[in-house]
Amino acid sequence: MKIIGILILLIAAGVTAAVIAWNNAGNPDYYTIGKDKIPSVKLALGEERKMSGTSSSAALGGGQTKEFRYQVSGSEQNDDMFTYLTYLREKDGFLLLTGFDFNGPVGSCLVGRNSVDDGYEIQLQIEYDRSGYTITILKQAGGITPNTSDGGDLTAGQSGNQGGDAGNSQSPGSDSSGTIDTGNTQSPVPDNSGPTATGGSQSPAPDNSGPTDTGSLTKGIFDIVDSGTHHMVANFIISSDTEAFSEIFVKDGMTAVHMDIWDTTVKFIEKDGKKYTVIYDYEMIVVEDADPDDDIGYNIKPENMVFIGEGSGDFRGKTYRYDEYRYEDGDRRCYFVDGGALVGIRTISGDEIYEVEVFVFDKNVPDDAFDYPEDFEIGAP
Repeated sequence: MKIIGILILLIAAGVTAAVIAWNNAGNPDYYTIGKDKIPSVKLALGEERKMSGTSSSAALGGGQTKEFRYQVSGSEQNDDMFTYLTYLREKDGFLLLTGFDFNGPVGSCLVGRNSVDDGYEIQLQIEYDRSGYTITILKQAGGITPNTSDGGDLTAGQSGNQGGDAGNSQSPGSDSSGTIDTGNTQSPVPDNSGPTATGGSQSPAPDNSGPTDTGSLTKGIFDIVDSGTHHMVANFIISSDTEAFSEIFVKDGMTAVHMDIWDTTVKFIEKDGKKYTVIYDYEMIVVEDADPDDDIGYNIKPENMVFIGEGSGDFRGKTYRYDEYRYEDGDRRCYFVDGGALVGIRTISGDEIYEVEVFVFDKNVPDDAFDYPEDFEIGAP
């Protein structure tokens, strides 16, 4: 099937999410974003708070964000947030990046630390008002470097920048009032407001010059795929409110897919005839025989496609050139390219539209991409 890669990827994630939901009573002890685990409000307070909503999104350049919203009444917000901030600094190595004041009816604070992944940082923004509070976690390229010591004990009313400096231009800042700006200027989020193509109305008919093997726009991309080594960071657009942020590695016959979906972080690895499903939230790994017919990664270049021409059309709210391919049954696939870089893939199968928003596509596959945590519990399905 032309879309077997994305279907199996989503089914596997759905099964994993169901297992976790079945086992998980109440709020999680840790927020996960990629390989990083950040202590949750529940862990810091020693008791649960009502979670009113969660969301996740991708940021340009391979970054990602997660947001956790809590509904709390009365004046618990002030004490909760001060306790949580203290826990992050004392137990998880977070440094203050802005001043704070948790005595008033509203408050906010930004803290950060380096990620477990080299070259990345974690920034965590705490905001509250009388309706509750929101924890926003940003993982992005960069590093947190302290300017001074993170200084001693703080009282709930104290305000000041005691901690670190993000040390790079991507780090969010604050205005003079101490309110943290979390707009797109800090962590750009892909524009998902653009219209989605239905049929061919928004993908202008390509310039047909007769079928050939490969279009000029996709030749370099397919050369990378054919080399047997590639790396892709992408968002799989499932519906208007559901996306799966994924990082895919392929090398030497091995495949690894690191995915964040439905507030769950999982990693699928296929190598040596085995499939490993790594569930970070529960520090466990499910091992089973690999099915050679399954494609746990997204099949970027399916077989039996015929190139029919080049065109120009909308993808996620912007206009790009694309190469269009067609299958024997009439289904189509368009590869949107910007300056030689792959930015999107749209598969049109009858009335169904499948889109993949691509942020990175290259051959940079580290040797440890197919490793899994050796201290996790291993079991069979």
